[in-house]
Amino acid sequence: MPGPDVSTGDFLKIALGALAGYFARALQNRRSLFTYTVAHNKIGESSKDPLFGQVQITWNQAELGNLYLSTVEITNQSLTDFENFTIRICAPNTTLMGERTEIVGTTEVLGWDADFLQQYRALKADPAGGPTALGFHLRVYAVPTLLRGQSIRIVLMHTFTGGLVADVPPAQQALMPVIFPQIQHKGIRLKEKRRSVLQTEILGVPWNTTIPYGLILAIALVAATVRYVENLWLATGAIMVITVFCGYPVAAFVRFWRWARSQLFG
Repeated sequence: MPGPDVSTGDFLKIALGALAGYFARALQNRRSLFTYTVAHNKIGESSKDPLFGQVQITWNQAELGNLYLSTVEITNQSLTDFENFTIRICAPNTTLMGERTEIVGTTEVLGWDADFLQQYRALKADPAGGPTALGFHLRVYAVPTLLRGQSIRIVLMHTFTGGLVADVPPAQQALMPVIFPQIQHKGIRLKEKRRSVLQTEILGVPWNTTIPYGLILAIALVAATVRYVENLWLATGAIMVITVFCGYPVAAFVRFWRWARSQLFG
């Protein structure tokens, strides 16, 4: 049975045009993209149990209800090296007490921004002042250089004190602290990297990465099948196979592209 009169050239032109547009948008976005993740780990909680006794966490002789270690990791996903910018860590509903910083894979650590350090010292020296919100709920770090592909890891020790935070659902605030980074620097776009527990991978590449490329590849292959395969059942079977397995060559190409980029650009 002859298939419909479809121009394969037209389909390929559309597919290639869509692919070129997608690559152009992706490249434009990647030129400035930083991603971050925040993970909270509750390491202790004060409690009084009639059978097992009392567990008490203290800080400067004051009892704390709990103790957390939270890790903020920021990665330069862009195609550019950045210099001389600051990272603000905001903790509006928890009290910061200690920290550890590093540029992953190096011996470099981050220091406080000079202006922030000056303000903190001035407040601490004031008998009527103290660190207040500046020291308990905010950190500002100076980053001299962050190369493409490098990550910054900031581990914060703190106690969760609660309190409502704007733009955060109350139910979420009742479960865990709210800590997030901010970067105000020309050319940097910071975005949270969220990983769904239901997310699957093909050859180590997340499914949501293969979808746009696989869709374009499937359109081109389906157009060729409709054009050149005259048997209806054979064409239907070929289209089903293409739909199921088109993600694999795309995932293989993505892995090759990442390897080639790492070899060329480091």
